[in-house]
Amino acid sequence: LHRLAYTGFAFLALIAAAIALSRPAWLFSNIYETQIAETIQIEAPDGSIIDLGPESRLRIAYDNQKRQVFLSAGEAFFDVRKDSDRRFLVTADETEIEVTGTRFNVHQGPSATTISVAEGAVQLRRKSKTINETKAAPLQLLAGQQAQARINDTGLTKVVDMAPAKVGAWRTGRLHYSDTALRDVIADANRYSQTPIIIADESLLDMKLVAAFKTSQIDAMIDGLPEILPLTIDRSSTDRIVLRSASRDSSE
Repeated sequence: LHRLAYTGFAFLALIAAAIALSRPAWLFSNIYETQIAETIQIEAPDGSIIDLGPESRLRIAYDNQKRQVFLSAGEAFFDVRKDSDRRFLVTADETEIEVTGTRFNVHQGPSATTISVAEGAVQLRRKSKTINETKAAPLQLLAGQQAQARINDTGLTKVVDMAPAKVGAWRTGRLHYSDTALRDVIADANRYSQTPIIIADESLLDMKLVAAFKTSQIDAMIDGLPEILPLTIDRSSTDRIVLRSASRDSSE
């Protein structure tokens, strides 16, 4: 019996050693989550640095063939260490971003996943939710460029220019928007605001605005919205801020 037990233990130890040497992705899988207004910095197993924004969720899964990261919610800035032998892949919704070493930002909003490059280059692909195949030809982004994968579309938007210094500006407490739907701005604001902000009327959701403000000035940004959009602010409840159409309020 003792000999059989020893043999069984040795066999299990041998399997464990083989698993450790093969370094499967699941063995080194780590999940990181943040709360409202919380940010964290993660050092990945290869030395790459990931800044994770508020209300975000990220999973790291590395193996010998590739470095894989899954961003399932929120926003992250990646400073990827170069490794010509292992690709660095970020999957966010239906979008896959591939690099070997660069600095870029991935933002998941209600309308689209936005990828912005501060340094180096990345390659984007849209993938099907049901089968492992691309929906559109890969798109390359260089430093100072940005593109989106819109939620209700199957391709990628045209490349637009963006100042590299503004890529990942949320890490220093600043948010920038150009021709952006109100729903996307408010979705970001809610990741920093302890009081939920509700858009009560669908007519407001896709109204576009240009804005730049500090993450510590969400209330001031909200108070300034009626100056640029036809809406009113309802603060009658202590547990929420409600944005309503100005035309609706005037008719009541």
